[in-house]
Amino acid sequence: MKIKELIVLLEKMPQEALVVVRGYESGYDDIECVTPVTLTLTDTPDWFMGVYEEAENAQENIIEAVFIQHYNNEDKHEIKQGKKIAEQKLERANKDYSKWGKNKKYEK
Repeated sequence: MKIKELIVLLEKMPQEALVVVRGYESGYDDIECVTPVTLTLTDTPDWFMGVYEEAENAQENIIEAVFIQHYNNEDKHEIKQGKKIAEQKLERANKDYSKWGKNKKYEK
């Protein structure tokens, strides 16, 4: 499906409707971001693999695409934890700097 085809379909939907994707095993998840990607058709058509793969070194059959990303609850938890850990490290670094009498302050 091309972007213009998706837009035509979405224009027919209620404009305030939530857009979701299927959850990992059941339910639905929010869309978190939309990212451009460069793909190529995969060489291994196993049933459990996607039809496309990232075109890392491909020279031919390059496909410009848009990836609609979602995060499940576990991903969201890990992201929050990662931010919390980063904030704690930042706070520690600033305390260390102040102990050394430096005026520099690290910021997010």
